[in-house]
Amino acid sequence: MRWLAAHDAATPALVVGASTSAASDLVRRVALERGAVFGWQRTTLARLAATLATPLLAEQGIAPLGALAREAIAQRVLAALRTRDALGRL
Repeated sequence: MRWLAAHDAATPALVVGASTSAASDLVRRVALERGAVFGWQRTTLARLAATLATPLLAEQGIAPLGALAREAIAQRVLAALRTRDALGRL
């Protein structure tokens, strides 16, 4: 927190937290101590990794799969298996 508090309030900074709200809490605490800050972005490690990987993934013609898409695919597979009576004990 000391490093961030010493950071210039108008210079962009990237604050990576365990969750977006954790990063926001840190920025809020620093802002309460020293006053307003501008251009400080908050993110999570997973979101940062996805952002950094996006250009390479796009180059290869692939895209990351979110939780909702994974669930939709699983539902389609289960529905297809159900129509074929192939679920077994599941």
